[in-house]
Amino acid sequence: MEALQRVAKPIIYLALMSLCLYLAQALQAVTFGIAAITLAFLGVWVFVAFAFGLNFRVCVLFSTLFLVKPFEPTFYVVLALLVFSVLTQYYQERRKLLWPFPVATAILIGTSLYGLIRSGTPDRALPYFFSTAIVPTVMLVCFANSDIDAKLFDIWVRIIACINIFLAFIGIIVAFMNPGKRIGSLWVTAMTINGFYLLGLFFAIALGMREKDKRKSLLWYLGAVVIFLGMVYTYTRMALLALFFGFFLMIFKMKRFRLIGIVILLLIPLIIPASMIERVQQTFSFDLSIFIRLLAWYHAVRQILQQPFFGMGISTWETWYWGIIPYTFLYAEHPHNLFLRVLVEIGIFGFICYFWIIYRVLRDFRRRVVKPSQDHYYSVIYIGMVSLLFACLTDVFIQQYDLSIAFWTCIGFMYALSRKPIQKKEDT
Repeated sequence: MEALQRVAKPIIYLALMSLCLYLAQALQAVTFGIAAITLAFLGVWVFVAFAFGLNFRVCVLFSTLFLVKPFEPTFYVVLALLVFSVLTQYYQERRKLLWPFPVATAILIGTSLYGLIRSGTPDRALPYFFSTAIVPTVMLVCFANSDIDAKLFDIWVRIIACINIFLAFIGIIVAFMNPGKRIGSLWVTAMTINGFYLLGLFFAIALGMREKDKRKSLLWYLGAVVIFLGMVYTYTRMALLALFFGFFLMIFKMKRFRLIGIVILLLIPLIIPASMIERVQQTFSFDLSIFIRLLAWYHAVRQILQQPFFGMGISTWETWYWGIIPYTFLYAEHPHNLFLRVLVEIGIFGFICYFWIIYRVLRDFRRRVVKPSQDHYYSVIYIGMVSLLFACLTDVFIQQYDLSIAFWTCIGFMYALSRKPIQKKEDT
């Protein structure tokens, strides 16, 4: 294992040196407005650091502010602040630096870096490179070397749920002001925020189940309804299918939720807007978007067979696909499937490492936290993460730079908590 770690370090150093060059190129395109927002974000962090101390626990809670309105420059700033806080803590305490999954993360960084080098559009490829390789590595290393407990996780979950409720409330107002249009959020695209809504909705349900006070529990459930409305007004079908998938898992796994879950599933069609119902009806007839996805999957599989080991490069699909499709209206900016996209871009080695890390963390969390605790709170959060991965069958939610922060922060918490004893809670 020590020999493998020695091999991993040079790859990581090479990756960091290459990233400096790519970041320097990307910074040239930053506008004054984005630079001002980034500086303001840093200013707030400095104030928080002076008020509450410079440590990872404070920084990980502060990073949730990024999710209110994600920008690409602040995405890089958040990662830098998390790394800086952990390094500061490391040099103060002089503890041994832990590196989870060193072989998998080293291979993932190496294959992703090769995919970045092969990309013809580095400015577009850079955020996907970070979200695919750097974010997982940074989050795992940060959480492995910090003092993480269930209380901090609970605070983080509450903040994420509250941000979701706020964004959904604003999104509903925006949707009413723009009837007939696919606008219902503060984020750039409806597709990405639907992944965030999906995660926040399960978080709100989990908090409602944990809350002993019935009034507070009802407020969390009402918050989940608001998030659901924000989701349907941006009408991404796969996100709703993932929600139903998660509900079926909850009905199957939890006796307490079965009657309530069945009632909720029966009532959902009553509150779905007409625009969403019309879009669902198109699914059972000819829908061009489905044909576009099927065509993209077909060409993705062909490309994987041609370059199976290291892929074709990150974000090269966007330009390569123009020369493949017979008509422009059949264009798809990515394969519309996270699993296919990772295979297309970084090959089989990067694919195995990426999803093996996710599988191991979720498996350990289920075995060491969900089952021993017998707490529906952890079960629903686990189901929420699985549902988000299910939603990635027709989209690339967690590979988007904005949602990757939330997803991999949750993975980091799960990794840390699965290595601590969890008290058993009796079912009530």
